[in-house]
Amino acid sequence: MTRHASPPARVVVFGAAHEDLTLCVAELPRAGETALSHDRFHGCGGKGANQAAASAAAGARTSFAGVLGDDDRGRRVRRGLTEAGVDLSEAITSQTSATGVAVVLVDQRGSNQIVVDIGASAALTEARVNEVLDTCDHEDLVVTQCEIPAHLVDSVIAGAATRGLRAVVNLAPFTVLSPESLRSAWLIVLNEHEAADALGRAAGDDAATACTALLGTACVVTRGGRGSLAATPDGDSHRVSADHVDDVVDTTGAGDVFVGTLAAALLTSGPSYGSLPAAMRRASTAAAASVGRRGAQPIALEFMRTAAESA
Repeated sequence: MTRHASPPARVVVFGAAHEDLTLCVAELPRAGETALSHDRFHGCGGKGANQAAASAAAGARTSFAGVLGDDDRGRRVRRGLTEAGVDLSEAITSQTSATGVAVVLVDQRGSNQIVVDIGASAALTEARVNEVLDTCDHEDLVVTQCEIPAHLVDSVIAGAATRGLRAVVNLAPFTVLSPESLRSAWLIVLNEHEAADALGRAAGDDAATACTALLGTACVVTRGGRGSLAATPDGDSHRVSADHVDDVVDTTGAGDVFVGTLAAALLTSGPSYGSLPAAMRRASTAAAASVGRRGAQPIALEFMRTAAESA
């Protein structure tokens, strides 16, 4: 009898995908102020799509499960994800909702302000979430974020836990999820501002430990140029420095690069958190590479591949 090898484990990303309109300004406007753009460009975005692209660039077999509209924006986003190596067989097309759009303002230091209309991404349903989770192998890693409605994030986490799957949850943008969902997640990733929102205070050097105690599961807290922190329920803690970047062009999507690369690095680690520090270092290198290029996708794919190979 011929035995067929099982396909490799994959990262399965639930989340939003949309098109970005990026406007380049000298300074980000204050409330009530008008700023004039000196350049603009279109690109693919959405936290789910960005993280899927980063995971694929880091070498992981990656599927994106989301909803796009049957329109030109949706076709451009599909093409971008396909070129990034993401499997779109789990993505569906809405005939009634338009693909979302984000307006991104980027200043001369690479800082940004972003407003998102997620559009068709909101058409994802709990039934569809469960259909996709039913296709997952026990070694697959599930990733989601909070750009889709909170009840769907809860459904992804609960559905993954019920099936014995690990769920990595990026708590961005910060959203209040049910305590049961948070405790059921295998790993939560949040930046220091989101950690401060969760903790109700400034996120200091104890942020990861405090978040783990509060949320009831392992947490990674990213701190931009100051690296990242991690803590696990068994009491382990880690600190990883960030790669130095001489010329920051655009920080859009850097956090998504971190999450997607982290997921790819953790894919084969199993239920242990032992590989978390190495995965954080790899993710930090990829995120640093990404801020030297414009836009969220393609997110400096060649640099991330180089970083992944050298990690």
